[in-house]
Amino acid sequence: MAGIAPYYLLYTAEGLPEDVDTELAQVRKHLQKFGQSVCVDFESISASELWAGWMRSAHEDSTVVRMGLPPKDLAQVADLFSDRVNFLVDLPSGMSWFATEKNLDWEVFSNFRTRAQALGGYLVILPSSSTSLGANEIWGDHPESITLMEGLKSRWDAQRIVNPGGFLL
Repeated sequence: MAGIAPYYLLYTAEGLPEDVDTELAQVRKHLQKFGQSVCVDFESISASELWAGWMRSAHEDSTVVRMGLPPKDLAQVADLFSDRVNFLVDLPSGMSWFATEKNLDWEVFSNFRTRAQALGGYLVILPSSSTSLGANEIWGDHPESITLMEGLKSRWDAQRIVNPGGFLL
């Protein structure tokens, strides 16, 4: 598939076979309307497997960032992805992940985070062996609800078994 297009759209459909067929026909029609003529169906691999593979390969030599935004606002930050070598966006959830160079200037992350927060979202730098950042750099400013979240964490996981050393969960 490499070389067909600079981007790939992974689209999943679930439900009754006739509903799935109808939905996929509509998607193909819209893709063709916008000039995309090549559609490849995969039934042997799930979107979750593709995502997990992307995450494994992205962590090898990059810093991976996760950003959450209201889905309606993703287009307002599309330029953040335009020069990224490797990124993944889950359109329905508003979640996106992108891999950057290991030693990207901290100001770049700070600018990305500021833009995400201005739209009601967040940006988190995912820990990896290639990332040596403090908690404030990874998570940014603590949200107003941090006291509540920490209280829930201590009540539900007093021994900190779930995600040990993690922010909350």
